[in-house]
Amino acid sequence: MAVLNEPVGQISPMTLLWTMLGFSPVYERVCGAAEIVGGLLILFRRTALAGALVSAFVMTNVVLYNFFFDVPVKLYAAHVLAMACFVMLPDMRPLWDFFVGNREARLRGVWVPPAARAGFRRATAIIEIAFLVGAVIGYLKFDGDRYHAYAASVRQAPVIGLWALDADSPEPMTIGGVPWREVSIDNLTRGMARSPDGQLWRMYLSYDDKKHTLGMVSRGGSGAVKYMWQVPDADHMVLTTVGKSPMTLTFHRVPTPKEYPLLTRGFHLVNEWGLER
Repeated sequence: MAVLNEPVGQISPMTLLWTMLGFSPVYERVCGAAEIVGGLLILFRRTALAGALVSAFVMTNVVLYNFFFDVPVKLYAAHVLAMACFVMLPDMRPLWDFFVGNREARLRGVWVPPAARAGFRRATAIIEIAFLVGAVIGYLKFDGDRYHAYAASVRQAPVIGLWALDADSPEPMTIGGVPWREVSIDNLTRGMARSPDGQLWRMYLSYDDKKHTLGMVSRGGSGAVKYMWQVPDADHMVLTTVGKSPMTLTFHRVPTPKEYPLLTRGFHLVNEWGLER
């Protein structure tokens, strides 16, 4: 919600990138599927080159995103791309002959030739399959728990919305010593706080409906604060810090559009004209 109501010129390059990618869940799934396919193919000798080609193609796009949209994992993405290219290295000559020289080519390069003993080959295959199955189960468990936590957080709650601090309220200090005067609670695990200079700060939330508590901590784990929340009516919210010296903050709801063209445009296979606004 905070990003949807932010002027484009004030958005950081990385936030602009994540907003663009997050706009289309289908695009995210296609990119994720390509990453998984490349990773699976690269595990086996016969399909390793195909997996390296797919991974290199996908990771080239990721590296470009990271470098030119100021995403902080530049070196990590570059290393993954370099590893995919390293797997292709023994077959670079036939690949060049086929794609550039337009000549007949045969793939022969392997970093590790097949084991001579059948027992060793079977043991290697068992280890690879066991590793693959364990990795899939582990990721399903890890991502499954994260998905269930996220699904539980995107429900309606009284505190959801864009809130501005009333003029007579003290300024809270919850983002690493930086005060903030506006908070956007998009779901029950994440939000954005705006400091007086207009900057947005990502906040992680812990919400308890029964105890009426709302915990806030800035990205990086600094400035953790726990509040008791009250919503006396749909347009007002009161937060009171939990501790020896309680501080009461009063907020009023900031009106937001009922719908956003960015979210309601939908998919169009053919466009008679481009929608620009």
